[in-house]
Amino acid sequence: MNEYKSNIWKMYFFNFLTSLSFFGALIVPFFTTWGHLNFTQILFLQSWFSIWIFILEVPTGTIADYFGRKYSVALGAFVVGIGAIIYSITPNFYLFLFGEFLWALGAALMSGADDAFIYDSLKKNKEEKKSKKIISRYETFALIGALVAALVSGFIATFFGIQYTMMFTAIPMFLGFIVAFTLKEPKIKIKKESKRYWKIFKTGVKYLYGHKPLWFLILDSVVIGILFYYIIWAYQPLLQNAGVSVAFFGIIQALFFCSEIFFVNIYSKLEALVKSKRLLFFIIPLLVSVFYIAIAFFRSVWLILLFVFVAGGLAYAKRTILRSYMNKHIKDSSTRATVLSSVSMINRFSLAILSPFVGMLMDWSLTYTLVSIGIFGLVFTIFSKVKEEHLID
Repeated sequence: MNEYKSNIWKMYFFNFLTSLSFFGALIVPFFTTWGHLNFTQILFLQSWFSIWIFILEVPTGTIADYFGRKYSVALGAFVVGIGAIIYSITPNFYLFLFGEFLWALGAALMSGADDAFIYDSLKKNKEEKKSKKIISRYETFALIGALVAALVSGFIATFFGIQYTMMFTAIPMFLGFIVAFTLKEPKIKIKKESKRYWKIFKTGVKYLYGHKPLWFLILDSVVIGILFYYIIWAYQPLLQNAGVSVAFFGIIQALFFCSEIFFVNIYSKLEALVKSKRLLFFIIPLLVSVFYIAIAFFRSVWLILLFVFVAGGLAYAKRTILRSYMNKHIKDSSTRATVLSSVSMINRFSLAILSPFVGMLMDWSLTYTLVSIGIFGLVFTIFSKVKEEHLID
């Protein structure tokens, strides 16, 4: 019964290690001060990353389904480690492009495969009803790792140099690679001798086409993903413009992760409080969008911090819980990783299209950027088609 129980805590540890991105708290200074890039170039790099994620998501999801999820997540961690080393050699835009490609390849190998591995491990132990709780806790370990990295990043930048915040990120990635190889792969029904890559790919895509409620959840995940993503890129320049020293960025980033941990773990209580999952799905992006518009015109440090901690924490919580609801709509374990990778691919594609334009807009006017994103969020929230019955426990 508990043959696969150790997989869960090992995946917690894996997610902790692979979330130790020491450069995250200083990502804007890393690119602008050390890398000598403007926001158009910075977000072009993020678009480049998203394009490669888009290209690689389904092939790597197929690898996970065909060869095994544990090998997919292990290889992903290793490749990201190599990407971090490449990225930190010297400030060169073209080298950054190669580093982003490797990072995208590694991320694609892990994306979807980790959730599918956890869910199938729970299913083997007949504990799939715990998936929302387990996936939330899995994400909490990622946030704890990111929190630790944020607190350590200032020390690394001060004593070694800002580029070493990227270089030292390779160390926990390689440790995660080792941990992944100790996992026990859940046995699922895939006939390797007859089930070819293209057939697996088509099965995953066909599954999405045949499930309309899943598409509604995907659209919601795209919108909340965009709202969350640009909070990350907006808050550091907002703080710099408000006169906050970069010396405090690690602490603020750590508190940001604390807010994410807090909101992820009280999400079920918030559902009980409002007595409607659908209503909470509406309230969160609505509130985040209003924050975007408010922060465009009122730049007090306290409002910026509320924007980061409250809007960012709630957006992250909804984005995380959406993954659990999507899993409940995917009944076939043999294609779970491919389907989830396809979902992630759609999210990445939306960011790939938007990011270059957002970068140019940020170089022109941060105010107009914030207002535009806020209005985008309001419009899509109002027209969301997610219903109460789509949110299956």
